[in-house]
Amino acid sequence: MGVPVVYGAEIQLMHICSKSFLTARVACSDSDKSAYKFELHQEVNSGMPFKLLPRYRIRQEGEPVQFEDQILLYSVKLNCQVNFTSDKPIDIDEKVDISPNIPTVTVPYGLRQISKSSQRYEAHVSQFKDCTWKIHYYGKHKENDEAIVRGGDLIKLKHTELNAYLAADTLVQVESTKVYGREYIGEFPEEDNSINTIWEVELDEHTTRGAQCIIKDEKNNSKPLKLRHFLTGKILSIGDENANNAFLTLGSSQKGTSSTIFRSFANSSPNELYYNAIYGIGVSVDGKTFKYITAHKDQKYKEINVASNDIFKPLAESEFSVEKTVLLCQTQEINAENAFTLLKVTSEEESNIRFVASAINILRHFLNLIKSPNMNPRNIDTSILLKVINVLKELIFFVHKIDPRTIEQCDAITYDGKIILLFIF
Repeated sequence: MGVPVVYGAEIQLMHICSKSFLTARVACSDSDKSAYKFELHQEVNSGMPFKLLPRYRIRQEGEPVQFEDQILLYSVKLNCQVNFTSDKPIDIDEKVDISPNIPTVTVPYGLRQISKSSQRYEAHVSQFKDCTWKIHYYGKHKENDEAIVRGGDLIKLKHTELNAYLAADTLVQVESTKVYGREYIGEFPEEDNSINTIWEVELDEHTTRGAQCIIKDEKNNSKPLKLRHFLTGKILSIGDENANNAFLTLGSSQKGTSSTIFRSFANSSPNELYYNAIYGIGVSVDGKTFKYITAHKDQKYKEINVASNDIFKPLAESEFSVEKTVLLCQTQEINAENAFTLLKVTSEEESNIRFVASAINILRHFLNLIKSPNMNPRNIDTSILLKVINVLKELIFFVHKIDPRTIEQCDAITYDGKIILLFIF
């Protein structure tokens, strides 16, 4: 660690969230039939070594790579460059019109969507030097940094007195909704965990989005950041900032104007944000006046009433073992009665969450294709079909906690792709 990366040196590129490595594979790319696949893999293989090569002669091999340099990403194994085709966006981002004859299913959550100002394309490896890339600064690596909160981390916030987690339920038909304290009172400990209690820390600085979170400056003034609800992609906000008892809500993910501060109860606290530390949490819409979250333990939200039909029947309120405590933003001063412990989502939990979220996007897109007018399932692109089959296989392995590398020990009928395909249709 800490050694400069130079042009021409062999490197590996690891995806932080999945802990997988980029690899060039000898298989035909879905986006360009004359190119090879460019994928993530957890198993070490010969397609993982790459070289960073300068795009222009102003840089030479052996020189340190500079941020904002234009580079070529070269596959050592295939003697090819990493490129992408701009005329073919990733299939799951393409809008699909659903037939009006298909009944609408009301679901309790609306998953976060990609920003309308962004577009994704599938990368591949080919002989051409069509694409140049830039390396942007994300954050500084630190050894033994398990206690450090960084931009992009997934966290939970637990009320120290109520043992309730900061959570939110968002109906797809509602622009904003209440944020509450979630306390599980049932008999199954595993149900104490819920994905609607997970938040993503987001820094305002675009150039250091993965840096350590700083919560106060040299003058001891609070430095705000954003908390984005992982499930919906919406920002923690205040319903009416002018009210004395403002409800805590999820604001529009597109507006993104709300901000959050963390205040320590210690007299001499560090400027950085740390896990397992206790904080008061203030929220503001204008970025100037912050009101701290206060729990009203005697006030509870009722369960959301979700319409049922022949396809989907929600649980009755009596079947839930969750209490939802009302949270308000009332005071501009912190108090120990409303402190929150900042908890880390483990690497295993994060990996599982992100895997399921990506799988849902692929399956949802596939279902929309089937629901589109005049769609014949036999005409669906083969690459999409194979992707769906692989996702379903991996979900079965995931649910049954089976390592795919030991697939020969499993019942072939249960995990056969053709059987799964017949089940879908």
